[in-house]
Amino acid sequence: MNLEKLSPAFAALVRQRHQGRIDNYRRIFAEFAGKQFDVRAIADLLGMAMPGGRKYRCELTSLGLAKVVSAWAANTNMPTVYELTTDQADIEAFFVLLNEGMSCAPRAERKPEKVAPAPKPEPFVRAVHVIADDEFNKRRAAKVVVHRHWMDVALFGPAPGASC
Repeated sequence: MNLEKLSPAFAALVRQRHQGRIDNYRRIFAEFAGKQFDVRAIADLLGMAMPGGRKYRCELTSLGLAKVVSAWAANTNMPTVYELTTDQADIEAFFVLLNEGMSCAPRAERKPEKVAPAPKPEPFVRAVHVIADDEFNKRRAAKVVVHRHWMDVALFGPAPGASC
């Protein structure tokens, strides 16, 4: 981010927030060095909600500074546990990048989503649901000409517009 183009007050706010982010990473590395932790522990340490803890965990794991120790298992209802790297060279390189103001986690470029073409309207046809083993909810046009029941014709006459 080019701070020279911003107003002085906004540039000071950006610097302050960036410094707070660096301080949060220092607290994480000081607290969890050589220990196992989960996302809730990060959120509790930094005094923020779970999405804030997930953001820090996501950046640490995407850069390889944190690794998964035990994955969450649905039957045990336990959260995923992580462990920080002990390689001081990687940690120092990370803080150098942070101090230079570079983005930590590389963001994947989003590909534009392909929009499926709208289905072409079909002419109005009475449809009959056909159940088959290999098809799901297949609908086909009825093969029988639609007409009134013979008893309805006898009692109420032919349908309006019908030729008998």
